[in-house]
Amino acid sequence: MEQNPSSQNQFSQPQMPEDQAQLAYEISNSSKIKIFLFTTLFLFAGLFFNFPLRDFIEQKLAMALVGLPNCPLTYKSLDVSYLLPGAELKNLSLPSQCSPLQKEMQFTEVGVHFVGPSFLPPGIRFRITAKTLTKEVKIYFSQGLFKSVLKIPETDISGPLLQEILGDNPIKGNILIEGLVELKGKNLNAVDLSLQSQNFITNPMEVQSFLLPELPFKTLSLRAKMDDGRTLQIQNFSIGDGKSPISITGKGKINLNQQVLDNSMLDINGGIAFSSTFLEQFSIIQLLLASKQQVSGRYQFTIKGALAFPQPSLL
Repeated sequence: MEQNPSSQNQFSQPQMPEDQAQLAYEISNSSKIKIFLFTTLFLFAGLFFNFPLRDFIEQKLAMALVGLPNCPLTYKSLDVSYLLPGAELKNLSLPSQCSPLQKEMQFTEVGVHFVGPSFLPPGIRFRITAKTLTKEVKIYFSQGLFKSVLKIPETDISGPLLQEILGDNPIKGNILIEGLVELKGKNLNAVDLSLQSQNFITNPMEVQSFLLPELPFKTLSLRAKMDDGRTLQIQNFSIGDGKSPISITGKGKINLNQQVLDNSMLDINGGIAFSSTFLEQFSIIQLLLASKQQVSGRYQFTIKGALAFPQPSLL
């Protein structure tokens, strides 16, 4: 019996061209990969932002910060981030007992973020960012197995920042500071410090009953190093030049007291020169210098005693 052609058309399915079938197959596979990737991404995002791990870390950090021995920190808020692993504190207050300046310090924001591995010393590296009302300062902290290192990249320190730190504004102009500090436990082990300025000016101040006017020293330079954990060597120190009202050069050492830094002992030697205009303005200084001898155009001096109570004297 012959089949009716119309019955074959009734039950047969339309055929897709071969090139379109291949394209559909490729789109289907790529879609599956994309769906898998997006699903995985959303899964991890859900774990990070919804799982109580975030709250757990914040609670532990908060307990650690408040419970620091002899140094209870206070702050307004604490936030933990994952994209750049770390924590940020708002309106942090550092009590006076935590600072060598014996003064409470205020920061609008302090951030600690993981940077990557550290090679010297072998360990991990963090970036610490501290913001005050006038300045943002960055320090890199590397924690190794037996020691830690603080690196201060070249940072501009100005009078307003010193006003916040010291409670006074002793200078005008800017000082560039750069340094490296190595610690073993709580003790200083090594120091490499540099200070430079080309516009250094001191505001009026009282020094041993003398009221000194504003002094435009202009230049300032200091280099200090320590590698034995005991003696900080002042390799060179200079302030002012031939055009300054006062010019000072010196070098020496500071024997550190690791328990009480204020009791560290000074042993500094140097020379000081005064401009004729400055001596005319302060005739009493000429009386003090009358019995002193100059060496290469400078009066020699020493600074001895404890860091908290230095005792300068002319030779």
